[in-house]
Amino acid sequence: MEVRSTYAKALDGAAVGELIRATWNDEGQRLSSPLLFEDVGHRGAPKEWLPRICETAGISTVEYVGGNSPRTKLADAVYTSTEYPQKETLSLHQELSYETRVPEVLVFICVTAPSIGGETSVCDAGELLSGLPDDLTDRFDELGLRYRQLLPAGERRPGRTWMAQFQTESRSECERHLDGRSLRYRWEPDGSLRIERDRQAIRNHPRTGLPLWFNQADQWDIGMSMDRHQLSVFTRFFGPDAAPHTVTYMDGTSIDIDDLRLIKQTAIRLSEKPRWAVGNVLVIDNRQHMHGRMPFGGNRRILVSMGDFGGAE
Repeated sequence: MEVRSTYAKALDGAAVGELIRATWNDEGQRLSSPLLFEDVGHRGAPKEWLPRICETAGISTVEYVGGNSPRTKLADAVYTSTEYPQKETLSLHQELSYETRVPEVLVFICVTAPSIGGETSVCDAGELLSGLPDDLTDRFDELGLRYRQLLPAGERRPGRTWMAQFQTESRSECERHLDGRSLRYRWEPDGSLRIERDRQAIRNHPRTGLPLWFNQADQWDIGMSMDRHQLSVFTRFFGPDAAPHTVTYMDGTSIDIDDLRLIKQTAIRLSEKPRWAVGNVLVIDNRQHMHGRMPFGGNRRILVSMGDFGGAE
């Protein structure tokens, strides 16, 4: 997969939006590869750049309500990219792949470019599926995945609170967001919220019908972010069932950590890593393309909006 790059200094955000829409339509309501517009002539404050692009492109943006990634809302449907420790590599994934419905498209802009690294890595989910061993992909396809979350009500437990994740202080409003999402949930006596989702690990692209690697197993497994000693200390301190998020096969059996490492490494190996510069715009088809983030030095500020051209599927 290659990232299609356009030098866009003579273009403003509205013109870029028109090009995004034209490409989406020309390619049959999809993007065959990510689009990178370099040195766009943005106008106004950075939080206004994305709405201008999306409006002109015809993208109906959606709020990131219920999403697991830590990010800050700056304006309506305008967020910071995942706020993850600088030295860590963020696994490649489709946004909200643990939900039944996902945004069709993601639009990123660069406000501050890191001094080193920090690329938004992108890879083709079909290429990743083909690049993994058949026995691994067959197992994931047959067994499916179970994602579990524990969202605390305060600071006594680790992890993002349910109030932050669902952008409300109201239990009833939170439940309104949960209802109809094909998941199970329950409230704990201390006010924490547990959520459990059963999902396919491989899905077909709604336009091409071709199968895609479509999960975040390597990102949700706590063993991928903690070594054995750290996990032992965490369990002794918080309890055996206190991880903010975990993943197993749908039947409850654990996933081999070596399989998860192979998935993460293969996705990174297959990915393109376009460098960020101030003003750049990156657009990806959120079903066909997975994205992540490389470690970086210095300051980095990337904003993102997500949405649909014709309704998420």
